[in-house]
Amino acid sequence: MFKKYILVDLFSGSYNEENIGHELLNDQKNPITGKYYGYLPPHDNPNILELGASSEDNFIDNVLVIFVRKISNTSIDRRVIGFYPSARIYKTRQSGEKLARHFRDKDGSIKTSSYSIESKEYYPVSSEFTLIIETQKYNSYMFRKQRVYGGTYPELDSIIYDYVERLINGEKLEDDIIAQQELQEILGASEQVIQDAPSREVMFENQISGKKVLRNPQLTKSAIIDASYQCEVNSEHETFLNKHGKSYMEGHHLIPCTVKNAKEIWEQFGRNIDCRENIVSLCPICHRAIHMGNRDEKRRVLSNLISKRLPTLKNIGISITEEYLFHLYGV
Repeated sequence: MFKKYILVDLFSGSYNEENIGHELLNDQKNPITGKYYGYLPPHDNPNILELGASSEDNFIDNVLVIFVRKISNTSIDRRVIGFYPSARIYKTRQSGEKLARHFRDKDGSIKTSSYSIESKEYYPVSSEFTLIIETQKYNSYMFRKQRVYGGTYPELDSIIYDYVERLINGEKLEDDIIAQQELQEILGASEQVIQDAPSREVMFENQISGKKVLRNPQLTKSAIIDASYQCEVNSEHETFLNKHGKSYMEGHHLIPCTVKNAKEIWEQFGRNIDCRENIVSLCPICHRAIHMGNRDEKRRVLSNLISKRLPTLKNIGISITEEYLFHLYGV
């Protein structure tokens, strides 16, 4: 679990009206060290006391750093564009050989950025999976100083932690539009593959952002085919036709196919959650609702699916409860 978090508002404020800003390279891995560095304007260091450090500390570790920016020039709301999951934040700005960055500002001058934040990982967040922070809901001036520390708005804290945890655990990978596009082009799995899938040993693959459960997309396609290209929440939900003349549907693992969940189910039941019995066919609206909806929306969609799928999962040896699934989705 994260020790504390800080929201950093990028590319806004009076400084950025006349300057490019020092945040241009926050999302780029340094080729020398392989790390990411958060560059800030001079004399604008985060207050690590607000993050739980003592006055004697020179830095604090394990801080979640979330980068946000305005959703438009006319709105005060912010959207998440990326985050460092576990960063070190220094009391004073740092520099070092080839770590300070140089860039040409709007007036043509060369500026130098030192860094205050250091992280081994960076997660970019696309607009499709972003979190919108409704500034007016908390404080119209919450980003006046371009940063917000965890604990300032308790209601926002729980939203932030839940959102980031779901992304880190791999749900954004399952929702990836590229994966859904791939499903439109492939065939379903053979009957033998479907039959063997629950007992197939769980395997993982390494990606830049960490481990991911190795899945067979043909199993997901089979779920959509078996549902006759209809939404399993409500078969009357209409979508659109893909280029093959079929109703566009998306696949979703009811027990989310994260590393943590896959290990837990395998250790407890000896079953792989990447199986036909754990995959449902959903229209895009229901799929987004189950991931990004509020508590009531998630429970509505889940309740419908759970009543249909718990017996099916039990038949293959995965004996879980409704409460267990609600817990996985944070509802």
